[in-house]
Amino acid sequence: MNDKKPISVQGILRQSKQKRNGTVLYMIRKIQLELGKINSKTKYSKISEISFEGSRKKSINFPDRIVVCYKPSENRKRDEIRLFLNNNYRCYARNLKRNLLSTNFSFPKLLVDEGINEVNQKYYQRQKIKVNWRNKITGNLIRLLDGIHHEVAWYNLQLILDEYCFKYNRRYSIEWKVDLFMQEIAIRTGRIAHTQ
Repeated sequence: MNDKKPISVQGILRQSKQKRNGTVLYMIRKIQLELGKINSKTKYSKISEISFEGSRKKSINFPDRIVVCYKPSENRKRDEIRLFLNNNYRCYARNLKRNLLSTNFSFPKLLVDEGINEVNQKYYQRQKIKVNWRNKITGNLIRLLDGIHHEVAWYNLQLILDEYCFKYNRRYSIEWKVDLFMQEIAIRTGRIAHTQ
């Protein structure tokens, strides 16, 4: 969580010297699920859509478009974003989850759709995002999905977008992102009182 460049599941498996790939995969997906819940607490006000050109989209499991909800700030350095799969892709991922639930999938808890990824577009103001910002987001996502994770299953794609958004939204934080994550979890579970 603290590295600018995230580590793939295989990289974590090698570094932690674990023997079972499933254990590490479950741990990572569970953390990403929690990151999505943390991201959903922010009140976003604007919405836009980013398209990926065909020449830059190499991976089979890479979406053509993603939805960007964002909350602008005064100095543009504290902007917060939340990336979602487009409605068609979200429906496709949801159907894949349902199909996997009917099989003997190892981690059915990770396939439960809790509705945290729903985007009701009528609550947002539509606005195009600036070209430089759009290029930065698309470039980072292409590096993340093609360069680090290589191939990502559709039902895991939203979880990886949630991890990216959590890191992006806290990019200027002095504290370690792991500490921020643990504080948010403690607040959400009622272990410590929320102070502002």
